[in-house]
Amino acid sequence: ATFDGGIAMSYSIAAISNGGGAPEQAYRKMQSAGACPERPFAEMFKFEVPSLMVGTLDSLMTLSDDLGKTDAIVESIVRKVEKTAAELSVKKGAELTVGGVPAPRYIQQFAWDYAKYPNRRPLKELVVLIAGGVQAIDEELKQLGQSYADKQAALQDAKRKKGGNLMVADLN
Repeated sequence: ATFDGGIAMSYSIAAISNGGGAPEQAYRKMQSAGACPERPFAEMFKFEVPSLMVGTLDSLMTLSDDLGKTDAIVESIVRKVEKTAAELSVKKGAELTVGGVPAPRYIQQFAWDYAKYPNRRPLKELVVLIAGGVQAIDEELKQLGQSYADKQAALQDAKRKKGGNLMVADLN
């Protein structure tokens, strides 16, 4: 993904077992394994996801199939938002935000929204909630795009009338 003025940023998420211990201990162990003061390999950030209701193996397999489709849809909508923002941005290199927070920082400081996505709901419901939220953003983007196009057309029409020839100019 490109953020922050077109600089390509990439993130990898590594899930590690905490061996039954405290998650903080596993995180520190992972940090020390990747630590190299002279030439840092990478920055590490916690990406905490709550314990979720997993369900049965059968439901997980079905959900896995559905997630591939949902992921592709979400990815295309995110790219559409990114492209539209780049095209309409007055200031080149303007930073995309998520809830008012710059995208890289949002990823680095991610926190699960329990109010929006209760962790005591089945995974399938959570996927439906997330997909529904993204579809709503897509719909809003379409409406805003249409509104913008209408306003652009009205502006062009006004410019044409103001600076037009005597055939379209108001003579009063």
